[in-house]
Amino acid sequence: MTKADPAELLKQGVNLRNSGDLRAAETALSAAKDAMPEHFQPSYELGILYQNEKRKAEALAAFSYAYERDPSEPRVVMAFALHLVTDGHTQAALDVLEMARPRKLEMMRNIGLASHFVRFATDFRLEQAQALADQARAAYLPLKDVAARIQNAVQNKAPFAMIRFGDGEGTWLHRSTRDEVRYSALYERNRQEFWNVWFGADQASEQGAFYATLSDLRHLAKTADIIGAPSINWIKHEYEIASLRGVPGTLNALRCALEVKSRQTALYAESLHYQLDSSGFLRELLNSQTRIGVMSCHPAIVDFMKAEFGLKNVDYYPIPGEPSRRHLHGDSTITGRHFPDYFRKTMSLIDQNDHQRGQVVLVGGGILGKLYALRLKQAGAIALDIGSLADKWMGKKTRPGF
Repeated sequence: MTKADPAELLKQGVNLRNSGDLRAAETALSAAKDAMPEHFQPSYELGILYQNEKRKAEALAAFSYAYERDPSEPRVVMAFALHLVTDGHTQAALDVLEMARPRKLEMMRNIGLASHFVRFATDFRLEQAQALADQARAAYLPLKDVAARIQNAVQNKAPFAMIRFGDGEGTWLHRSTRDEVRYSALYERNRQEFWNVWFGADQASEQGAFYATLSDLRHLAKTADIIGAPSINWIKHEYEIASLRGVPGTLNALRCALEVKSRQTALYAESLHYQLDSSGFLRELLNSQTRIGVMSCHPAIVDFMKAEFGLKNVDYYPIPGEPSRRHLHGDSTITGRHFPDYFRKTMSLIDQNDHQRGQVVLVGGGILGKLYALRLKQAGAIALDIGSLADKWMGKKTRPGF
């Protein structure tokens, strides 16, 4: 490798990193850096590798080295500033952005975006995030008590809703006018990214109606019995990698959960659905039922639920999968416009279904799934937001670790 062309080493290192062979990638990129000591890119690519591995000090050093070589490179300016502020160096981050001399409008927009991220990460340092997480943990129920509440609702056929807030909810839910003004560029960017993931860029004309629809969620969430919210471990991860989307998304989801929590509502970690599954509770619950409902983009889940849990009847609520994960879901997934088309149909179906009072209904519907679960509770059902657990059951690797 020592005699390899430096540009080829760089290309090889990036490809290895992107394919997951991180040790070989680090070797190749380090060799490229040694061969091109005055070029920014080998060190920048190393910084991305260290960032992904949560080797924050090494990532910061790599981005610093790259910045010294080319302080005008947009990617370097952005990465260096974001890692500086999440490492506690607010003024240094602001100085990097102030000294940038953009020659393109897009970079000017990125500087505004980074400035709003710096503002957010300064307003909410990791210490503040820890304090909020501690406040949430004080309202946690032990997992066995969560299971007991669900079981009690099933036995008494009492309306019930378990929902979860993740970084998507933290990104799209309106918090306050102050927030919207103070971090406007950051919030707009992240909402757009999530929209493209959930519904596709070609459906952008529906964003206004979607935002208005979600205004109901903050109010209705107060009627939930259990709300899952991001744990401090997830939030720390986003700070460690200086994620433009993850830092405000996870922290705002936690803030929202704390704000909408009512006297009847218990909190737990957002991973609640996985824990209820791995503990065996969900299997025991479903084995005890003869009829349930399930909302999913996978039509085959009906036969799966019958075979896996011995259910006689499964009422199916079809919804489209996310366009960005179509290649993972497979060709059999439900297609169409989730919002507003299927959203309206599904809400109507919930209102018309005579079987769901006292019935367990498993909901895998993304951010709209929270509204479905809360409407199901209003209709008398026991709604459990299982999110991507449905993908896991169906063997679809839509999340790490599946």
